Amino acid sequence: EKRLMKKLFTDYSTQIRPVQSPNTSLSIYMEYVIKTLHNINEKDQTITTFGWLMMKWIDEYLIWNISEYKVDNLVLESSKIWLPDLLVRNSIDNINGELFGSSKYKAIVYSNGSVSYATAGKTSTLCGLDMTYFPFDTQFCDIHIDSWTYTDSQVQIRRKTKKLDISSYRYNGIWDLIDTEVHPYSEYNNSQIKFCMRWKRCPVYHITSILIPCSIMSIITLFVFLLPPDSGEKISLSITVLLSFTVFQISVEEKLPERSDNRPLLAIYILATMVLTALSLLCTIIVLTLHHQNYHSPPPKWLKCFVLDWVRKLLFRKEPMAYRSSSKIRRQFGHKKKDYRKEMKQEEHSKHCVNAIYMKMMKDADTEKMKTEWMRIAMVFDRVFGVLFTICIMSLNVTTFCMLIFVAPDAKQKIRCDQHDLG
Repeated sequence: EKRLMKKLFTDYSTQIRPVQSPNTSLSIYMEYVIKTLHNINEKDQTITTFGWLMMKWIDEYLIWNISEYKVDNLVLESSKIWLPDLLVRNSIDNINGELFGSSKYKAIVYSNGSVSYATAGKTSTLCGLDMTYFPFDTQFCDIHIDSWTYTDSQVQIRRKTKKLDISSYRYNGIWDLIDTEVHPYSEYNNSQIKFCMRWKRCPVYHITSILIPCSIMSIITLFVFLLPPDSGEKISLSITVLLSFTVFQISVEEKLPERSDNRPLLAIYILATMVLTALSLLCTIIVLTLHHQNYHSPPPKWLKCFVLDWVRKLLFRKEPMAYRSSSKIRRQFGHKKKDYRKEMKQEEHSKHCVNAIYMKMMKDADTEKMKTEWMRIAMVFDRVFGVLFTICIMSLNVTTFCMLIFVAPDAKQKIRCDQHDLG
């Protein structure tokens, strides 16, 4: 080996492309072996993976006769041979990264001039995430590698396989690796390659921690209209539900990027439910205001006609027994008036006392009637609001879930590695 090393590296230069003819393009075959997914950061829109980058090319200055030197291959320090000046174009920190930023890796040189060189490390790259269907989203990310100085007429980057090597990939509990593709291409007189990956989020955690609690809280909003106004809990329940949705909104927003081009349907759903909850609070205040109305003034005739006649019939609600019996009070008071007059004549009391007692009874009857009418109007409004909010909330829940589950992009669709704007 010593004699072979002396022969090979006597006039060898690591600054010269290892081709005999300067017009010859050197082909570098690449393969990426992905080992683990460290993280997909939705907030910063980055992806961090760990893997090995396998490279192979022909060095025409490192060819020897096996029969002469009895050596099939040499294991050499990477600093002793020519290496392509590669970089990770979409890296978020150092463009060399851990794949190309170290010379600790060794290369294997075979007698036919074939050089096998492998590096390993974490790679953090940009990844344009589409969070529209979160948490049922599918993301497309890539590792974009090209040559820093060589043109495509000097160095051609080619793929060794059409897909990434996932034979040693370790399963990630948050993301599933659905599909991969290797896409070499030339752009701006520069040879480039993309190692593309499609990731499908595992939604179980977000379903149990966000979706189901949100849907339950939205249904609890409807119970506000089932509580009787005299219970004193209608306002407090509405405020509690509204605060709960605020907490969910904050927890979802913490995971989302601060951009406006594609807002998640889940965030829009929570915001819409918060708006409905706030409106339910306003409607509850209206119902309580009507229920505890000043009973010294009767409700307007148009309001009684519209609410107690038309709306009540549309809701198929019967007139309350309490009100039907209160309509007889005036007649009962009239009979009591006659009885009192007879008794007062017998006892020879003054006529003024009789009239005072009669007027007091009539005033109480009118007050009771006005009170009952206001309470009936409040009750009808409460039921109308309950029906409207039930339709709105149920429609919102069904629409959102159908869009998230059935309208979300299919994870089996063709990977978009041929598009050059993936990050």
